[in-house]
Amino acid sequence: NSMGAIDSMDRAVTMECNCCGNRDSSRFVKREDGYVCKCCGQWFRYETDAEKSRCSQGYENLSNYKFDDARGIFQRVIIDNPGSVSARWGLLLARFGIVFTKAFAKTDAAPVYCFPEYSELGGKKFASEPEYAEMMNLIDDEELIYFYKKKAGEIDGALEKIYSSKIDRANDVFI
Repeated sequence: NSMGAIDSMDRAVTMECNCCGNRDSSRFVKREDGYVCKCCGQWFRYETDAEKSRCSQGYENLSNYKFDDARGIFQRVIIDNPGSVSARWGLLLARFGIVFTKAFAKTDAAPVYCFPEYSELGGKKFASEPEYAEMMNLIDDEELIYFYKKKAGEIDGALEKIYSSKIDRANDVFI
């Protein structure tokens, strides 16, 4: 259960982010329609229990580096629930091989860039993907839009470094 229990006074929040594992209640922001994990950007707003369960399964696969399995789950959720921001974010992370992990003694979850299908990426930008634009169109909260733009910029910055290092043969490694 990724959401945990929320007390009736709405003061004590016990939850766990299914994207990065954050359990620090101060690192979740309550929104009118759910919660946002301030560590990785995961937005908890599910239309149905089935969507919640399948997204949790997708994020579990993602955290275990099972990117193809996660992709398939998130794609099915999007087919059934086209308004699922959580599934679109998960699909993008799975496609680009990104897993958020919480580093010891850090407050924010740091992305781990696996890029398992580097050859498929072929110079693509995270923020240029259709699912990213569709996801952003579903969000009407300016703070959340800013957050996702910032995360996408960080991911695209890491991608740019990877792409440029592939051009530089001095940094090329063969094992």
